[in-house]
Amino acid sequence: MAFQRIHKIVAYIMAVQGLGLLAMSGELTLPGTIAVGVAVLASWFVEGSVPAAKRWTTAWNVVTVAIFAVQVVRWMAGEGLPIVAVQFAAFLQVNKLFNRRRQTDHDHIAILSLMHLIVSAILYTDMSYALVFILYTVTTPWMLVLGQIRREVEAKYWDRANSRSIKDLERVLRSRRIISGRFLAATAFLSIPIYVMTAALFLFFPRIGFGLLAASDPSQRHLTGFSDEIVIGDLTPLFDDPTVILRAEFPDGPPRQEVLESIYWRGAAYDRFDGEEWHRTLGHGSLVTRRTGLYELGPDSGEDPTTMLRLDVYLQPIYPKVLFVPQETAFVGVPAPARLRVMGHKLRWGPGAEVRYSDPAGTGIRYMAYVAAPHIPPRPYSGRSTERSLSPYLDMPPVSPRLLELAGRFASQPDPLERASAVETYLRTSLGYTKTVSRKVPDGMSAVDAFLFEWREGNCEYFSTAMVLLLRSTGVPARNITGFVGGAWNDIGGYLAVREADAHSWVEVYTPDEGWVLFDPTPPSEALPTSHFLAFALDFIDTVRLSWHKHIIAYDLTRQAEILRKGFHGWRRLRTALGTAGSFIPEGAARIARRFSPLVVVIVVVALYLAFRRRRSEPPLPSSRPERRAHRKALSLVGLLDRKLEEIGMRRPASRPPLSHALLVSPDLEDPTPLHEVVYTYNSTRFGGRPLTDETFAAMRGRIDLIRLQRTDQRTAG
Repeated sequence: MAFQRIHKIVAYIMAVQGLGLLAMSGELTLPGTIAVGVAVLASWFVEGSVPAAKRWTTAWNVVTVAIFAVQVVRWMAGEGLPIVAVQFAAFLQVNKLFNRRRQTDHDHIAILSLMHLIVSAILYTDMSYALVFILYTVTTPWMLVLGQIRREVEAKYWDRANSRSIKDLERVLRSRRIISGRFLAATAFLSIPIYVMTAALFLFFPRIGFGLLAASDPSQRHLTGFSDEIVIGDLTPLFDDPTVILRAEFPDGPPRQEVLESIYWRGAAYDRFDGEEWHRTLGHGSLVTRRTGLYELGPDSGEDPTTMLRLDVYLQPIYPKVLFVPQETAFVGVPAPARLRVMGHKLRWGPGAEVRYSDPAGTGIRYMAYVAAPHIPPRPYSGRSTERSLSPYLDMPPVSPRLLELAGRFASQPDPLERASAVETYLRTSLGYTKTVSRKVPDGMSAVDAFLFEWREGNCEYFSTAMVLLLRSTGVPARNITGFVGGAWNDIGGYLAVREADAHSWVEVYTPDEGWVLFDPTPPSEALPTSHFLAFALDFIDTVRLSWHKHIIAYDLTRQAEILRKGFHGWRRLRTALGTAGSFIPEGAARIARRFSPLVVVIVVVALYLAFRRRRSEPPLPSSRPERRAHRKALSLVGLLDRKLEEIGMRRPASRPPLSHALLVSPDLEDPTPLHEVVYTYNSTRFGGRPLTDETFAAMRGRIDLIRLQRTDQRTAG
């Protein structure tokens, strides 16, 4: 393949890698990603004289200034800085791809791609980033080597005033003998030192992780079903999103399967309903009480956390930032760097007794949940009872007489828990659950009335909303809770994976004696069948993702210090072992060994260097004396040739073989035959083993004197 085509392909691979990472970060939006992809494809066919046209360059300069101004105005108008910056960075790369002329333009493409890689490391933490990074480290040596070769070729041939020079440049760039597939394969191995250096920096560079850009725009991290509002309107089909939200490991062994399936991962609490939307009171309350390094979610009952079921939970970065904990959780532990406590996660109570956390790095949170013996059904919520008035949990929007009439059927139950149980049973047995049906709210009717009296089916949000309204209508405080239920056990990784498709909504009912008690009015749904192969593939991919999150994304200063501490202890044990072994060596011999050990080290290093140098040198010197003499005469001959070429302005770079240089400069010589004869004689002796007599050496010296440049008039005519 021609050198120019290989260089172009490598440049586009680098550009597409950077642009692909920007697109995967989510800041480009889908229309922007499509526009960038179309532009990159179109730029492939723009080359030659088009980018050199003055009108073309002027038009692109005007467009660049205009887009920069638009992005600045958007940022000042309130658009997020990461979005406008990423979009402008993508445009700059597209601009360069449309204006490829010289090596400097390709250098700019590589620099922009590197900037995209760095920015994406802040904005994008998924495992696919590692795959792109591996490809990037393989492509980078190719780009550097090809760029250096083209830079030297342009330095020799680029002359706008000389049409012959431009033609020679194009001829060289179209050559198929400069780069081979074997050369590219060997160059790819240069990425190995990059991996080693990257691993060393990752392991030992201080892991502070402020996450300035990653946490700057939390609105981009909303999950479906989790926000500050929940809309109850037309019934629409639900999408079973397989995205994993949290993963839970059981260090002491998992509980029974029926317990895993019935875990209620409590998240946010909603207190206000206006007839169409649920709202939750915002704001942070007091800090969660800590005792012996653990946060207490319930009253001090004297329970021992070590006797409880422990879950190690890895929660993905989401908004709102609430911990999802099993309903029976009594204690929560959050590992944090001891010397950087100010940057650690701080747990606070929310108005709805949810546990809120801070996430300075925007990478999610790892925590340990200590759960009392799981119950089926779950016991009352162990979180701290709210100190606020219960009035928000009794507020009612305007409701229809039909709903009040239905609520009156349960008012005969004097005990609030019995009344709540009756409502739960009615909703579970009288109405159906669906994820696939689409319904419109009839005119003049509320969505809750349509669900209860017209559709007679709906999803969990309709069931929980209806139960809250029916209970509040009879004077029982109730609130809507969102979270997850159950999860899927991953046999490969040995953990529970909770996906967004497991999102659920249920009800908590308050009684003075029991506190907030869980009720779930939604009927159970039938699980869709999944092929074993697909389930295995999904479990395997998610196991790799968990490993990526645990060992890469969640790698912090605490784990770094632990690795260094283990390394230090290992070094001390090695020194102790060596000291113990040295006690059996006589003192005189030990003293001599310590004195001469530096000299031995120097000798070994020098010997290794000489061996390495001998191995990487070109062919070794011949063994016989006449062959060595001929070898030295051949080197002397090529030295005389290099001085002659330098005199006429055709200096040979040290990295270029004499034969390759002769092929490049031959068109500019008056007669290239003497040059070719000298180079052929050198190669035959140096590499072919042919003898070089004194007569041949003298004849070749005379041929060197015949090497001359073409006259100016001949070159112009050519």
